[in-house]
Amino acid sequence: MASHEKSMVYLPSPRLRTIEFRSWHSSRLPLLFRWIIRQGKSAPCSTGSCRRKSISLTDHSGPSAALARSIKVTVGAATESAAAGIQNDGYWGMAVRPNSMYTGSFYAKTDSAGLPVTVRLVNDQTGATAGRTTVSGLTGEWKQYSFKLKTGALPASANNHFELTIARPAPVWFDLISLFPSTYHGRLNGNRIDLMNMLAAMHPKFLSLPGGDYLEATTFRIGINGRIRLALSLIAPLIRVPGAIDLPMEWGCSNFLNGART
Repeated sequence: MASHEKSMVYLPSPRLRTIEFRSWHSSRLPLLFRWIIRQGKSAPCSTGSCRRKSISLTDHSGPSAALARSIKVTVGAATESAAAGIQNDGYWGMAVRPNSMYTGSFYAKTDSAGLPVTVRLVNDQTGATAGRTTVSGLTGEWKQYSFKLKTGALPASANNHFELTIARPAPVWFDLISLFPSTYHGRLNGNRIDLMNMLAAMHPKFLSLPGGDYLEATTFRIGINGRIRLALSLIAPLIRVPGAIDLPMEWGCSNFLNGART
C-alpha cells in the first residue's frame, strides 16, 4: 500500500503469485465472461402484442442432440408496429455504451419460410432503441444466424434488455442466443477487456479456478457427463456441448484458458 497526501493507493504485492477465483454459477459469468445473454432466462417481451402469443419449452426439438431443448414462440397476431417475441434482461441488466459494436448469433427455425427476425437492444426506462438490425431468411431447418448491432451517440447505461421479435403470425423456435460487446484481444467468446487488463498487469504465475464440485455431481452418470462436457468445451462448437443441471452451458474450460492467455 502506498501512502499519498490526499489518498491511499493500493498496489499489488510483488510477491503475488496466484489469482484464485472462488465465485461459482452466475456471479462469475458477468464478471469476466462477456456473454451478456443470460441462458434460460428469456421471457415474453414487455412491449408489442405480447398477449397474442404463447411461449413454451420443447424438450425434443433443439438444434442438436446435445442441445435438445429449445424455446418455441407461437405468435397469433403481430404487425410491424406491434411485433411480438422474447426478451432477455441479462445479468442484472445489460451495459450499453455509445458508438460500440455488439456481435451475436442465435439458432432458429420456423414453419413460415423467409420469416424475418428483428434484433434490438432496448432501454428499460425510456423504451428507446440503442441498436437494431433484421435477420432474414429463416427456414424450417435449424440454422445459426449471425448479426451485428451498432450503438450511436447515447448515454452509457446498464438498464437495457435484448429482444428478438417477429412482425407476422408464425411459430418460431430459438436456441443458443448470444450477444457480445468487444472482448479481450478480440477473441471469439472472449472475456472483459477492463478486468483482463487488470489481471494481466498483476503478472500472476498461475490462476486457480473452481470446478471439482461440478465433477463430483450427485450421480455417477451426471459426473461422467460433466467430465465429457468439460472436455468438449475445449475443442467443440457450443452446439455440440450439452448443458447441465443448474449450470449455464455457455461457460467452459476454453473460457478459463482464454483468461490465462496473455
